Amino acid sequence: MRGYEVSTITEKYGKRVWTGILETHPKANKEVITSAPLDKVLPERKPGLYLMTAWPQARPVTDDWNQLATQWFIVTDSGLVTYKGEQGLDVFARSLATAEPKAGVKLRLMARNNDLLGEAVTDGRGHARFAPGLMRGTGPDAPQILLAFGDDGDFTMIDLSRDAFDLSDRGVAGRPPAGALDTFVWLDRGIYRPGETVHAAALLRGMNARAVKAMPLTAVFTRPDGKEERRFVTHDAGAGGHMADFKLLDVSMTGTWKVAFYADPKGKALAAKRFLVEEFTPERLALKLTPVTPVATAKEGAEIRVEGKYLYGAPAARLWLEGETILRSKRGLDGYKGYVFGLADEESISERSELSSAPKTDDKGRAIVKTGEMKEPFTTRPLELVVTLRLGEAGGRAVERSVTVPVAADKPLIGIKAGFEGEAKEDSRAAFQVIAVDKDGKRMAMSGAKWTLYRIERDYQWAKKDDEWSYEAVESAHKVAEGVVDIPRDAPAAIGADVKWGSYKLEVRHGEEGDDDAVVSSYAFFAGWYDSTASADTPDAIRMALDKTAYTPGETAKVSFTSRFAGKGLVVIGSESVREWRLVDVVKGDNTLDVPVKDWGAGAYVAISVFRPGSEGARYHLPKRAIGIRWLKVEPGARKL
Repeated sequence: MRGYEVSTITEKYGKRVWTGILETHPKANKEVITSAPLDKVLPERKPGLYLMTAWPQARPVTDDWNQLATQWFIVTDSGLVTYKGEQGLDVFARSLATAEPKAGVKLRLMARNNDLLGEAVTDGRGHARFAPGLMRGTGPDAPQILLAFGDDGDFTMIDLSRDAFDLSDRGVAGRPPAGALDTFVWLDRGIYRPGETVHAAALLRGMNARAVKAMPLTAVFTRPDGKEERRFVTHDAGAGGHMADFKLLDVSMTGTWKVAFYADPKGKALAAKRFLVEEFTPERLALKLTPVTPVATAKEGAEIRVEGKYLYGAPAARLWLEGETILRSKRGLDGYKGYVFGLADEESISERSELSSAPKTDDKGRAIVKTGEMKEPFTTRPLELVVTLRLGEAGGRAVERSVTVPVAADKPLIGIKAGFEGEAKEDSRAAFQVIAVDKDGKRMAMSGAKWTLYRIERDYQWAKKDDEWSYEAVESAHKVAEGVVDIPRDAPAAIGADVKWGSYKLEVRHGEEGDDDAVVSSYAFFAGWYDSTASADTPDAIRMALDKTAYTPGETAKVSFTSRFAGKGLVVIGSESVREWRLVDVVKGDNTLDVPVKDWGAGAYVAISVFRPGSEGARYHLPKRAIGIRWLKVEPGARKL
């Protein structure tokens, strides 16, 4: 925030509670983290929203236009969880200190224009619900934020305009849940010529996957310019199926068309499908690309041998060539299966360049294309060059092909291979193999390589940017083991360290930090069970399993799950809406849960959130949440469509 913005908050909306000096000890070319001792400067923190700003002492803060380092945070004992669906907005409140449900929390649902949309109070189980109509506002009336007020001035909030947690890494996939009418649309092809007939079909189902019969639909075909070309009514052809055949004119506009099906012609489309209309003809040329040299260099680039011919056998003589190159980084190297090279958390590189000039093919349909010198980016990973060339016909159409050439490294590389697949076992010794590769990609010896194993801790914090609230993940690395290893030329070196449950990163380095000739690689992994590579924006995962692959209504599903800590659990069953929920006690380790199966259509999700209470004064023992989710499939047996 800028200085005048902070002054406005201090003068009109807030109260300054502390000003002081925080000593830092910076180091050249290194990131240094300095903690602000809130427990000392604010020993009696009152609940509410706080703003901390910081600026260098050498720069006066009198300049109101200067940017100030800013951090927002909330002091509260209330934790909120929300579920939005067709039933409205379900809110669950609990104490962060005890993980128990909080009754009597006053909730206010606010719109973007600061209008009060609704109020509610949590019941004895910490639950409240806002009606569906309050969540359907648009523009300035759209729900923006949920405010919560507890006893003794306690306060917290949730920004409802942000996306919910992405739980795709624990099995949630597919399209959004359907509404009252679920429609699937498909075409016999994806591309048509002018004058051909487009065959579109739609399958109409209700919320429980049963066929919706005797309901007419309106099919609307739209041209690439957005103008409606034709509409007509379709009728049920059986089992909720609809057919719409549309004959294109011989002079139909080329481009991307769309067909949409409506239950209400003036309402929103149930489903739509796009297709192409093009005056296309099949390829008539064959194009073969072969690297002249197996490895490209930054100075010389790569040379590609081009061979073209017509499919009827004649050489593609005197035809034009054009193309581009993509220089990109990768983790692996050919010939070293299972080994990764470079830093795990380094951003991938992909730099595209147009070929400045390319020769025409000779009388035999051949040519040599030189990519030329390229600027090699700074990266710890291996590089490869993707060369894409297009060979054009006399009529202007072209055939495109690509070839990939490895790029010679400017210094040696270190490769790391895990001695386990997927995740390492919890409370075990994680083993690794390490090799060294020279600039030409051949094995070499390397002595005195330093290795360090870090445990990665992840926490979340509130942040405000561009006048919008959001949360962000904050990662910190703690050294748990280190050593020095000599890497022989003819065999990999072995590295091992004891690991517990959690995220880890192994780093192997040869040379000092900041040295341009230093070589470094790292390998990130997880110890203990984990669904998949977690996103930095999602909570910890809970391992879940069902005793059967499918159930019929009336049966009882046994859900087994493993929690990393003891606490209170919230079990929610739902799909497009929250169907039912309950509170459970969770022990550390294995737990079981009985879920009576009802007629939920194709099925429902069973979501379990486990909350660990915070411990006053215990380091790294903050309130914590873990989430697991599993699809419970329902097969009601023979059912009329």
